[in-house]
Amino acid sequence: MMFLHTLGQRISRDLGAMIAGRNLNTGDVVFHWDAAPGPTDRNVEASYSAASPQAETKQGLIHWVSVRSVAQGAFSEFQAGDAIVTFTADVVIAGKRGLYFTLPDGNDYVQANVGKKVIEFWDVYVGGEALSITLLLRRKG
Repeated sequence: MMFLHTLGQRISRDLGAMIAGRNLNTGDVVFHWDAAPGPTDRNVEASYSAASPQAETKQGLIHWVSVRSVAQGAFSEFQAGDAIVTFTADVVIAGKRGLYFTLPDGNDYVQANVGKKVIEFWDVYVGGEALSITLLLRRKG
């Protein structure tokens, strides 16, 4: 029997197990960002911090958007070749300057904007707690 107060923990655990077990469309996603402090104001000081590139590998569920999905026109945000990637809720993307991602296909991607209607269908919340983080990624460049 499943109780509502344990539902969030179970979904989170099952999602984590599915990603860790490399089931379905899971794969390694390499996060790249610059950890250097932000640049100082040019009007006050001309010195800029040296770049401090960082990388971290996380696993996620990856779905590539097909031409057929785009042709059906469900959401205008999607383009053929985009990737929809879902991570467990413990993955942090906030505060990482210049963040981009390398997916298993070897290409670099950046986060694309999505509308409010799309976000309503993504990311599971139970009792205000996020159980997943889903991003729309578009090829860099």
